[in-house]
Amino acid sequence: FRRTTNQKIAMIQPNLGAFYLLSLTAAMVGRLTQRQLDLLNDISGRNTGNPYTVRRNGEFYDIDYAMAAHEVTFIEAAGFLFFGSKIVEIGAGYGRTAHTILNNFDVASYVIVDLPKMLALSQRYLSAVLHTEDFAKVTFLERFPDDGTFDLAINIDSFPEMTDAVNAEYLRKIAECSEAFYTKNVVGRYVWSRTQLNAPAYFDAQTTGIVLQCNGNA
Repeated sequence: FRRTTNQKIAMIQPNLGAFYLLSLTAAMVGRLTQRQLDLLNDISGRNTGNPYTVRRNGEFYDIDYAMAAHEVTFIEAAGFLFFGSKIVEIGAGYGRTAHTILNNFDVASYVIVDLPKMLALSQRYLSAVLHTEDFAKVTFLERFPDDGTFDLAINIDSFPEMTDAVNAEYLRKIAECSEAFYTKNVVGRYVWSRTQLNAPAYFDAQTTGIVLQCNGNA
């Protein structure tokens, strides 16, 4: 991999980031429990789009769905029962967590709240990978429903992208409308530096709060 003089002092070329991703994926997949592997093996169309994958026991796994398996088993370990539940997810990305849940559990409904362009992406992806009856359970909304009640609210890796006011409003609605709340986000939020620097690559970290309790349920 070392094609230039400078790169001969390093382990790998900087532009070969895929090797780092595959190493992380291999480490994560190698630690998946049997329950997590069973969840992943039951997901149809999991490798749609040809993601970077590693092989374990003849099956190919990528890091996104490996994380989804961790999320689902964490929620299970907390005592939540997915079957027959009503779920709302704020910021679903392309839909891998929704896909994992809908393919493994007979939930009553699944609402995705997101920006219009992201809704278009998740709708296109989920319509391609979900069975027709499972896709029919999904509702795509640009705003959190005012009249909805949910058994579980989910937010993964998007609250730090929002303003404090938007976060506070989402948390208020979750506390009012959902029996349980699962959140997985970084502790710090990164904003453009307010100092006089020429390079926009400089960032300041801004800490954010995390809500761990909703309607008395952890």
